[in-house]
Amino acid sequence: MIAIRQTEPALTDPDWTGTDPAVDPDRCVTFRRGPLLVVVNLGRVPAERRVPVGSEVLTAWRPVPTPDGSGPIRLSPESAAVLRTGSRR
Repeated sequence: MIAIRQTEPALTDPDWTGTDPAVDPDRCVTFRRGPLLVVVNLGRVPAERRVPVGSEVLTAWRPVPTPDGSGPIRLSPESAAVLRTGSRR
């Protein structure tokens, strides 16, 4: 995941304005960095989150199935994924 910072300038931007961080009660954190969406499952059970249709998984801490047409992503416990959403919001 560290290597992706070299190819994705949005991940190195020090300005966190507009990142829209969200923490769910089940310990999932999501936030935006430009056209990227970072989803982190801090919980000890698998989690599923809706992501924009057409999102592409760029990298993940553990293997993540590509989101299907309905837009969910499934994360293993204590894992993370970075997705390109194609939109800034």
